[in-house]
Amino acid sequence: MKRKSVGTAVSLVETEGASKEEFVAVAAVISTEIISVINVKKFVSKRSSKRPLRNLN
Repeated sequence: MKRKSVGTAVSLVETEGASKEEFVAVAAVISTEIISVINVKKFVSKRSSKRPLRNLN
């Protein structure tokens, strides 16, 4: 769902010839999304290195 909002924001910047403030806002959205992906990857790698998730059997 978030991916769509980022794409929409980027296309808005491309089509509207956005101001600097708008461009900074779009860059902030993209960077926070990238950071959240990195955090998820870190969590998953930490989690798998400790012990695997319990099977649901």
